[in-house]
Amino acid sequence: MDIRFKVPPEFKTPENIGAVMILNQIMSKGTMYKDEKTLNNYLQKSGISLNEIGGSDMFFTAQFSPEDFEKTLSAIKEIYYSPRFKTEEFNQAKNEIIKNLSIRKSTTKDYTKAAIFSRKVEGMPPSLILKAVKNTSFDDVVNLYGQIRNNVSATTVVSAPFKKYPDMKNKVFAGLNEFDNIKPFVFEYKDNYSPIKKPLVITIPESGNQAKIMETFSFKNSFNIKDITALTLMNDILGGSSSSRLFTDLRENKKLAYNVQSNFETIGNTGMIILGIKTTTDNKDTGEVSYDNLQKSIDGFNENIQKMVSTKVSDEELKNAKLSLLMQSENLNLYLF
Repeated sequence: MDIRFKVPPEFKTPENIGAVMILNQIMSKGTMYKDEKTLNNYLQKSGISLNEIGGSDMFFTAQFSPEDFEKTLSAIKEIYYSPRFKTEEFNQAKNEIIKNLSIRKSTTKDYTKAAIFSRKVEGMPPSLILKAVKNTSFDDVVNLYGQIRNNVSATTVVSAPFKKYPDMKNKVFAGLNEFDNIKPFVFEYKDNYSPIKKPLVITIPESGNQAKIMETFSFKNSFNIKDITALTLMNDILGGSSSSRLFTDLRENKKLAYNVQSNFETIGNTGMIILGIKTTTDNKDTGEVSYDNLQKSIDGFNENIQKMVSTKVSDEELKNAKLSLLMQSENLNLYLF
């Protein structure tokens, strides 16, 4: 059974990102009536597996025997309606998040998102998120939870042997109707797309005279399954595998890096093709010269992009990309939401 409580996109903003993160942490740490250990013991003894609790949306994915439906629904309701809002739990959740953010270093992807999603929560660097968390109070978290509860919509999917248990369907509908203040579920995406004038190139130096380079192309996501499939196949051919064009050209032929790849991602209605490489740079301490590997890498990216535009992919490339997609289909995550 999957119950997803869809939180309106406007609640996840730079102003309340600290409260969102702390609320998610608290909701995964038990309830007002059961601490985390007690709740987990109860679920385990009842044969209930709650795989997901909380998240950017509140959702619960549960596996249980048909006889334990009432117990499962009762546990979900307790977590949803009675978060462990206690000062001690708030401080613990806040300190855990602060600790993790304090040791986290910004990555090339962080800098890329900061440029693409300027002044949006998706582009907030760890330092600003850390500041937001530090400035979040206990009341901020409780108030946010109340606002979400009054504006949330929900949807559910239940898979069960209904023929073997004919009363199960009525139990499911009756049980789900016990949730109050739930609005009808309406699909909506967060409109976070802002066009960039030219491809974005981010370079970060690393130890050992090396650098990570990312070049990102962004576009407005159409949410059309045909477009998404075409982009997924295109990405596999461009740089999604060890037989891709980028891997063959920049690694095997030009010897610019041990690893090079591309990724297709969507966040909200922003689509991104992200090309990445780790290459060597000049080392002033030893006198090693890497013959402009940084510029060669960027030029190599752009040359292969142009070839994708101007040169038709071969039947073999397309066949291999389709096979790769089919093999990954069960675990494929296109980040549509």
